[in-house]
Amino acid sequence: MRAMICTNYGSPDVFKLQEVETPIPKDHEVRIKIHAASVGPSDCTFRKGSPIVKLVYGFKRPKNPIFGTELAGIIDAVGKKVT
Repeated sequence: MRAMICTNYGSPDVFKLQEVETPIPKDHEVRIKIHAASVGPSDCTFRKGSPIVKLVYGFKRPKNPIFGTELAGIIDAVGKKVT
């Protein structure tokens, strides 16, 4: 699958479109095929890497390089314990 990867903190130029391995949902997770996503103020704050963000999400670079929490799509896989 393709994803926008943020490997460093900084300007919007730090994002790169890359092919990544399709995740397999764990027992209590679902995987969503995303049709639309938004970029909000919190995404910009995380990208810039304020001191508090770095303390929680990684000093040199983000621990999770794929950002985003607001999306629309359909569930395409579920974990074993999802009902």
